[in-house]
Amino acid sequence: MSRRSCARLLLGVALAAALCAPGCAAFRRNPPEKQRFMLVGGSPEPAPRGAAGIVRVDLVRGSPLVANRGFVYRVGTEQMSTDFYHEFVAPPGVLLRERLIDWLRATGAFTAVVRGSKAQIDWILETDLDRFHADVRDRAAPEVKVEVEVRLLDTREGAPTLAMERRYETSAQAAGIAAPELVDAWSRATSELLDRVAADVAAAARGAAPSAARR
Repeated sequence: MSRRSCARLLLGVALAAALCAPGCAAFRRNPPEKQRFMLVGGSPEPAPRGAAGIVRVDLVRGSPLVANRGFVYRVGTEQMSTDFYHEFVAPPGVLLRERLIDWLRATGAFTAVVRGSKAQIDWILETDLDRFHADVRDRAAPEVKVEVEVRLLDTREGAPTLAMERRYETSAQAAGIAAPELVDAWSRATSELLDRVAADVAAAARGAAPSAARR
């Protein structure tokens, strides 16, 4: 590199540093902090205890868009955006699974609702989380959307058989685009969706034909 080129490079670096200095100093003094949220509110309706056996609630499988903790926004017809500074304490699928366990326990349809067990399992609940985002294309009327697919497998006779398979979609209006407002909407939408899922899963288990004695 020639002396003239080197001098120009050093001058450019010095100018960039001078221009950045005020902003960079402010960033160092007041760096943005991440905010973490949980799904809250809502509660399942208690029901009489049943005897449909033990159901294992498997990990909720999420699409790549909902695999991380950061909020996901729909900002255009084909455009999605993620948020680095506002996120959930765990990926949405993890939070959804915990709430689903609570809802299923409250239905009273099952002897036990477990995450994993060495005991004989009578049912397996599989859940795919396909959408969990905030649609902010209209900032005056933002809304959140949740979509899942649920499968209940009957394992009482050995090889699992499909007892129920359904897709659920729900949405909720948010009061604004601030993080707490979006979380409130997500919590309401999730509670509404879980009411439907838990009721249908309980009905499918209670309505299934009695199994033969275990071999």
